[in-house]
Amino acid sequence: MRFLRLAQVSLSISLLSLGLNAGCSLSPGTMKPVLPGKDSPESKVGERLFREIRFSKHFVEVSQGDVNFTGTVAESQLASLGRARTRAPNPFAREATSCVTCHMVDDASRIPDAGSRAYTDFAAKSVIQNIGDGRTHTPRNSPTLVNAFISGRPGPFFLHYDGEFTTIEDLIIGGYTGRNFGWRPEEAAISRAQIVKVLKEDNGDGVLARKFGRVPYRTIFKEGFIDQSQKASIAEDLRLDMDLASDEQILSQAVQLIKMYLEALTFQKDADDEYMGSPYDVFLKKNRLPRKPQEGEAPMDYARRLVWQAAQLTSPKWVKNEADGEFETHDQDFVFGPTELEGMRIFFARSIVRRQGFPGFEQAGNCVACHTPPDFTDFTFHNSGATQDEYDSVHGNGTFLKLKIPTQAERLKNMERDLVPNAANPRGQGVFASAAQLDNLRATDLGAWNIFGHPGCPTPQASMKEAFCAEDPVCDPDTVLPHLIAVFKTPGIRDLGHTDPYLHTGAAPTIESVIEFYRRTSVLARAGTLRNPDPELMPIELNEKSIEPLSAFLRSLNEDYE
Repeated sequence: MRFLRLAQVSLSISLLSLGLNAGCSLSPGTMKPVLPGKDSPESKVGERLFREIRFSKHFVEVSQGDVNFTGTVAESQLASLGRARTRAPNPFAREATSCVTCHMVDDASRIPDAGSRAYTDFAAKSVIQNIGDGRTHTPRNSPTLVNAFISGRPGPFFLHYDGEFTTIEDLIIGGYTGRNFGWRPEEAAISRAQIVKVLKEDNGDGVLARKFGRVPYRTIFKEGFIDQSQKASIAEDLRLDMDLASDEQILSQAVQLIKMYLEALTFQKDADDEYMGSPYDVFLKKNRLPRKPQEGEAPMDYARRLVWQAAQLTSPKWVKNEADGEFETHDQDFVFGPTELEGMRIFFARSIVRRQGFPGFEQAGNCVACHTPPDFTDFTFHNSGATQDEYDSVHGNGTFLKLKIPTQAERLKNMERDLVPNAANPRGQGVFASAAQLDNLRATDLGAWNIFGHPGCPTPQASMKEAFCAEDPVCDPDTVLPHLIAVFKTPGIRDLGHTDPYLHTGAAPTIESVIEFYRRTSVLARAGTLRNPDPELMPIELNEKSIEPLSAFLRSLNEDYE
């Protein structure tokens, strides 16, 4: 019985790739409608809060409670970028943790061999401060935040690779009060109070404040002006007097501003809401190919229509470097030519077509099944085999198949051992939300398995039941859980050039290595030696000749995101 792909659900993305789940917290209050605009005053304040280091426990300890402390607060884990191909210093080496620590943009571009990022870092697993729990890295790779907060399908909305959060507000609070900022589950009230303390007592004279207008948060919230010129201000319905507002109201307004900033992080679109920033997008436009579904058209039906029309092109208009565009932040030409088109056909091919007249369909990537255009994600959960690949690489081929995974009754009996930590399970070890470890045979990352049926995570349960139990009204965890082993959310694949390394394990350093990974796991799935494989792995049939064109097509989805 399959419980996956039964409902359309939104992309999981970790605001900080939390080393452990952040407590499955409830949102701080009812939010107002979002104001659009990446450069809006509201978004600017949100970005300042996004880069705020004073919400971290390390800052609290070093500053001894003085929110305007300006001394050295360097956290030891931020000494390097954490990337194999460069030992360059981290641009935040003298700071404490903030959201941008794991979600950089051009912060490292001035460092040789580092380059720009699309709101992610450079590490396979992001470094975190060891607070006595033995954790020094997150179990998952930090994914891009660009396009992470769009809702491209009807159905329940999820965030995080494992579906822990169902609102952006919950994600923000969970991040700031969670493990990556150094806080333990039982310190939720303290961490929330620290956020409010910073907002109330900030004097506007810190390094970050000087970059963002040198106005104290208290003044911004009360009078609206975001800088000393008083030429830009946040909307009146987002203002409040901190002397009259409750701590919960102050926190709620701050979360709303951060939410506006995050929702503005999207790839380039034109006035018709059509993507326009990549060579692929330009190719579609030049050849008058459809760039988005028609009203009421299912994304997969759009994909079929698009690839069919592309196959009918007798004299394609190619995208050429300089004539049609140039990259500033990617080391590649801005092109879409015959090689990219061949890769597109392989990407869209859902099965082998063993007859003439369909060039490129002799190989089937079936990538479109999960990475459906135009967003290049289907917003659903899948098991690609990445968890098994990581576990077997540590313990030997076939070992993940033999791993004893507890039933619902067993894990409820041993919550501290088996389930992720949160307010209801503060000493949880989260052994099944961990990277594979040589000295711990039980350590692995089972994704959504960690959240579904977890009594300490009540908020996402209704949405998860809708997503995973559409054909099973009983929705018995003991029946559902085996189908959620190693299941994670589908990431978008636009602008891969700014988001390496790849997979939720961070195990694939290049696009070519990702293709090799899928060649390998599809063989395992067909052979019956991949645990809980997604059915969409079965049709993948790629040979070595497919790697070059498919890689070229994936790189044609790059754009100069700023």
